[in-house]
Amino acid sequence: MIKDIKILVIEDDKASSFYLKTILSSFGEVSVCEKGNEAISLFQEAVAQGEHFDVLFIDILLPELDGYHIAQFIRKWEVESNNDSYKPVLIMESSCAYTDDILKAFASGVNLYLTKPFSKSQIEGFMAECGFQKLPTNEASA
Repeated sequence: MIKDIKILVIEDDKASSFYLKTILSSFGEVSVCEKGNEAISLFQEAVAQGEHFDVLFIDILLPELDGYHIAQFIRKWEVESNNDSYKPVLIMESSCAYTDDILKAFASGVNLYLTKPFSKSQIEGFMAECGFQKLPTNEASA
């Protein structure tokens, strides 16, 4: 049976977040937030409730706290919590395609880097690369 995963989209551009949510809802439950600090709070709440996010799509440029710091926070939490059973996939997404930005993203702990504009097939390909499968049509979350 295919697992219904939890996805967090951290994106302050409403069109991009809507587009991502539309594509990703075929993989599982999608939550969306617009600010960096809100993302940290949602992550901590999910962990406290034992309902971890399996994958996070993180924009680089966000209000309050940028995507690099969010990724660093999550990777630091993993080390400090000594929890080897939970390591979410972090996908950085940005319109920045400069080598320095991409290298900084990977240095902050992301698994993949996606440059905007992106297509549905790119998102689905990234999800497949990470081992996530689409839910059967009748089980997909809205």
